[in-house]
Amino acid sequence: MKKKYLVLIYVISLNASKTVFIPRSITTDPTFDLNMLFDNESEDKTFNVKFGFNPFFISSTSASAITKYFVPCDDQLYIREDATCNIASPWLYLLSSTETGFSSNVYLKPEYKKRGVLLSGLIHFPDIWRGLWLQCNIAPLKAFRKLNVRETSLGEEGVITGYQNTTQALSSFSTNLFKNRVSIAGIDDIQLKMGFVIKEGARLHFDFYGVGIIPTSNKQTSYYFAEPYLGNGGHGGIGIGMNGSGVASEDAKYRWRLLGDIKYFYLFEQCAKRCFDLYNGDWSRYLLCAFEAVPTVALPLLPEVTNNCLVNPRGQLNFLLASEHLFQRFFIRYGVNVWLRQSERLKLFGNDFNTLGIFDLKGARQGNAVSASKAQIWQTAGVDNVASSDSSFVRLTNSDINPSSAALPDVYTFKLFAGCGYLNKDRGLEFGLHGFYEWANYRSAMNQWGLWLTTSFYFI
Repeated sequence: MKKKYLVLIYVISLNASKTVFIPRSITTDPTFDLNMLFDNESEDKTFNVKFGFNPFFISSTSASAITKYFVPCDDQLYIREDATCNIASPWLYLLSSTETGFSSNVYLKPEYKKRGVLLSGLIHFPDIWRGLWLQCNIAPLKAFRKLNVRETSLGEEGVITGYQNTTQALSSFSTNLFKNRVSIAGIDDIQLKMGFVIKEGARLHFDFYGVGIIPTSNKQTSYYFAEPYLGNGGHGGIGIGMNGSGVASEDAKYRWRLLGDIKYFYLFEQCAKRCFDLYNGDWSRYLLCAFEAVPTVALPLLPEVTNNCLVNPRGQLNFLLASEHLFQRFFIRYGVNVWLRQSERLKLFGNDFNTLGIFDLKGARQGNAVSASKAQIWQTAGVDNVASSDSSFVRLTNSDINPSSAALPDVYTFKLFAGCGYLNKDRGLEFGLHGFYEWANYRSAMNQWGLWLTTSFYFI
């Protein structure tokens, strides 16, 4: 049986809120790979094997930017039974038994954190081909996500359906659960690099290499709202790169080296499960729906718009420029890293909505429910901002799904990093402490800071 797809996405909306958020991978980030990139002994070939052990901690910085990324407002949700809201409470089964109506505010201050260790191995093969080398990066880690939800009740609580507040209602669906703290442990995608020396010298050195990404991270399931991820979300890939280093200044006790690395890789498409909004606007996945035969019975739409799709992440580009000042056995390193990620393209599997349409809030209140195909999440059943009824029942179709709501947008970041440490060539030991701060473009939800240790051992 042939699989059907709905549409191929080329353009990603910049203003709509998103349902998926995947930070950059650890193993493919050259910033954490400094002790391997600064291959201090490669010029005189006094070692064949180098092993790196790099513990790290990373944290997001801007809770308000992450909130804006996920929700249809600036920094909080206004949930009302009347018209003064950005989310109308009846769509979440939040109805009061009094004329005052349900009323609450929900504040979110999301944060993402990762901690783990990057394990790197670098092997030279002088007996096979002079200048040939192989490097492998593996990162066992744990990723956390906290919503830091705070709900303030301003009016009557919901009593009709059993949900007293918004947090309870959003946590009641079978998917995209609104859980305050979620964590996942596993292995980041493995990066393999095989390269060879283009130019070898005491003062100037260049390498060319190929890149392979082996998917070991978790795939997207959309089980939780703002779900945390490892790596690239289960996508493999291939790419190429080049690095080079040169000595800018040197004497008996001091050496200044510059290093540059540029790498591009392309990630392959992979099946994933994601939540989609309709073209009706942000958070339209939380609208209610109904069958044509029984339009008065309201059902949650969210499970119907949480579907498998083919995700094509396309390409990522990394550029790193670093400087190292070596004072006998102590070094200082600093530099910049620019990272660019293309927006995703999605192929959606055909969805069977059967005879479902958007529930008619206004009609149900008046006792003659039909459907409300143009309804939006902020519209109510009352007099103001009412979700207008259709003249006849309108069924949902695949073309009503907005694929860009579940696609990662393009992003580029600018990272500054610095560190210092100890290097003993005679004993084949390197130890350092580094830190970074990373700014994203208009996607400031990707802003983050981090600390990591670089520990390397050399073997002949």
